[in-house]
Amino acid sequence: MPALLEVIESNPISSESANTNQEAASGPRVPDLRDAQAALEIMREEVAKLERSLAMARGTRELAPMPAFAPAPLPAPEPPRSRPLPERVQDALASRTLGVAELAKVLGEPALNVVNVVRALAGSRRVHNVGSADHPRWTAVVGDGAPNEVLHALVSRLLSEQPMTTAELVAATGARESRISGYLVHLQRSTTNLLNLGNPRVGRWMLVPSSARLAILRPKARVRRR
Repeated sequence: MPALLEVIESNPISSESANTNQEAASGPRVPDLRDAQAALEIMREEVAKLERSLAMARGTRELAPMPAFAPAPLPAPEPPRSRPLPERVQDALASRTLGVAELAKVLGEPALNVVNVVRALAGSRRVHNVGSADHPRWTAVVGDGAPNEVLHALVSRLLSEQPMTTAELVAATGARESRISGYLVHLQRSTTNLLNLGNPRVGRWMLVPSSARLAILRPKARVRRR
């Protein structure tokens, strides 16, 4: 831009030549350019405006090349949240009978947290203690709405772990007594491994392996007294 101004200033345009050029031109005359000095001032002002605009553009980086468009990265997925502890406790006790210490180890949770959850579940009849008050062992309660295959699997598991009466099985499963009694009759008819360790009036039923059944039923050898 300064070089342009030097060329213009070194070649002043007279008013006469300017008028001659304007008359020769076929277009309409511009009143503001009649005087060459006025035209020079106008050009100086335009150049100054252009220089100021360029300086401002450089300061605001408007002339810098625009970066290539890149879509914003998607947010990282949240880590999967662990299922609520009560649900995990019920699932663990649906397939086995456990004490609190064993259950806490299986779930990888502090024993105190497991104790509190088990106590709450027992209060709502969703788990049941099939052990004793001093040594509780817990199992899940399936309820009377459970399908037969689920109920029968639970009864078979409980009877394979310890002898139980019909009333104890009703409390542990949450099912009606008629359903428990019907399944016990089915077991008596279909297998020889169901033993009554109680008495004819109040049966205490237990499912034992064949080898254990033979050991239980085998009469003890008499000891000769000297």
